[in-house]
Amino acid sequence: MDNLQERYRMAKLIAKQLTGTIISEEERELRTWAEGHGEEYKYVQDGIREELDQVGTINVIGEWEVFASRSGLRKRIIRKMWYYVAAVFAGVCMVTGGLVMRENPEPKKLAVTDIRQQVKNFKATLILEDGREVMIQDSARKVITTTKGTEVVSLGNELRYGKKDSVERKEIVYNTLRIPRGGEYKLVLADGTTVWLNSESSLKYPVHFAGEQREVWMEGEVCFDVAKNEKQPFVVHANKAEVTVLGTLFNVEAYSDEKTVTTTLVHGKVQVVQGSESYVMEPDEQVVIDEGRFTVKKVVAEDFVRWTSGVFSFTGTSLETIMDKLARWYDVEVFFQDSSLKDLHITLEVRRYDNIADILTKMEKMGLIQFDISNRTIIVHR
Repeated sequence: MDNLQERYRMAKLIAKQLTGTIISEEERELRTWAEGHGEEYKYVQDGIREELDQVGTINVIGEWEVFASRSGLRKRIIRKMWYYVAAVFAGVCMVTGGLVMRENPEPKKLAVTDIRQQVKNFKATLILEDGREVMIQDSARKVITTTKGTEVVSLGNELRYGKKDSVERKEIVYNTLRIPRGGEYKLVLADGTTVWLNSESSLKYPVHFAGEQREVWMEGEVCFDVAKNEKQPFVVHANKAEVTVLGTLFNVEAYSDEKTVTTTLVHGKVQVVQGSESYVMEPDEQVVIDEGRFTVKKVVAEDFVRWTSGVFSFTGTSLETIMDKLARWYDVEVFFQDSSLKDLHITLEVRRYDNIADILTKMEKMGLIQFDISNRTIIVHR
């Protein structure tokens, strides 16, 4: 990491620290850096505080887009503005148009009688090839034996398949892992590929990979870190789309109640195919397929996989999308009293295991939205 990249990252972490959105791993990284950069640490803290005090009076996103689009930007300008850029894009709760999260003198208290504190909820159903269903929802180590003799080890938060044994397996045997609303699970396939399944998601996969391709079928939201094997490409089937890779980290969203398939590439290279259309993606690109139409855009891909490490991270995301994700994770229903609020775009970063009332309270502090809770329904209004 070069000096500018390091300083920019540390500034982002300081901004997260100031807004209470930093996670423990980041806190440790920042503390280590600050021990050797005490003076610079204080300078950046003061600079970000000053910028955040002023950011509510300007359109920070618009200002940065104009600034970044100018030709002939010099490194000295970027170096001068680096902590300002970090303040804008460091996960501070911000609404497009320049309004930033503020501490209200008397924030509204949300009723949480029926929506309890959310903790890490590792639960899943493993469907074996003979149709048997095995519930996995405790922290105890458990060995599950399939009808074909393969041993699968459950570690409470992770399901792990052993590598192929010395006996050649000609028959391809499939298992399915299904995650309910409010759950998540990690899966390590026989080839070493690591898979994270989000709430209300499922993955069908072979117990052992054979043939020319490694093929899996998914619904919902799944993040893949594919073990490299150039001789046997990895193919993800999602709705009518296919994502083909050799070895890479990427995220796919393809819920059955949504018509789009969204693929986000963190690193490596993947090819997205639907029908006669195809596109080869580069890192930090996102491809959205909507009824056969491909839309490609540049994104901060890391934001789209941070859910695997316990963080909700949204950059300029519609309130409708944010509430859909919260609804799946906390197993609640969402009703928009004012439908125009669905198109409100927000930048927000919060811990995934926080009480949902705490998350909603942070969003209320933007001053543009309010929430009421009735049983397990969240009502969104002005």
